[in-house]
Amino acid sequence: RRRYVLHIRASDWGAPYRRQTEMKLTIKLRDVNDNRPQFEKIECVGHLPRYIPIGSEILTLSALDFDAGNIISYRTVSGNEDGCFNLDSATGVLSVTCDLSDLMVSEREVNVTATDGTHFADVNKVTLKLIAAKKDSDMFSSSNSVSFECKDTGVARRLTEAMESVKKSNVAHNDSEVFAMMPSRYGDNVHTPEFINFPHEIQVNESAPIRSTLAKIRARDRDLGYNGNLIFGITSGDNDSVFRIEPETGELKVIGYLDRERETEYYLNITVYDQGRPQKTQSRLLPIM
Repeated sequence: RRRYVLHIRASDWGAPYRRQTEMKLTIKLRDVNDNRPQFEKIECVGHLPRYIPIGSEILTLSALDFDAGNIISYRTVSGNEDGCFNLDSATGVLSVTCDLSDLMVSEREVNVTATDGTHFADVNKVTLKLIAAKKDSDMFSSSNSVSFECKDTGVARRLTEAMESVKKSNVAHNDSEVFAMMPSRYGDNVHTPEFINFPHEIQVNESAPIRSTLAKIRARDRDLGYNGNLIFGITSGDNDSVFRIEPETGELKVIGYLDRERETEYYLNITVYDQGRPQKTQSRLLPIM
């Protein structure tokens, strides 16, 4: 969380009249970039036919950063001095840019890294074993024939666990035993979040710039306090990780390059959560064309 709003009450608990006053205290947390990106998969080994077409995409590298809001870029460190491979700095896609049949080696190692602009990930080695194949072979006619074996670092699971931990920490604890005389201010979590004017679909050009806002998803909850505090998320449908919804504002943004040749449409499962106990949610499917 970046912002906390505390409702503070002071009471003298007097008799016959109890006098009290309330105030709202807002605490804003300043984020510090103290984490470096980490690759989801490392030490990838793949078999690559020499006659694969120039421009073929052979592997997509992905790195995660525990700091909120950081945009990760990718770059090669070594092993690509002849420029036979290209690593897209924004998407992490590794593609072929030369005729591999001209190479006099049977294996190439391309070392890559990722950065958030301040910190760098550990160097990740990608091993490419070049296979001799017939030029007209259907088996090697596209990048779909390229397969890689990689080691999973588990960073995606750890990030998910960290987010779940943060979500649980935002739920108010039951302090009835400590403050037996002070009743719950907001009561039970009765209502389920509701979307407001949810869009039927969104049309976007593949040239949409990164960080551009496509829509603002709106929702409401009739409960008060934490019970009515809403968080937005994309729970499925973004397999290429090209979209992001701001958890607190509901702004849906483009964070990766769109490519109609790769994916013509997306169906994002948008979910809104309240912070009550038990937690209640509402989900809607959003087509993006």
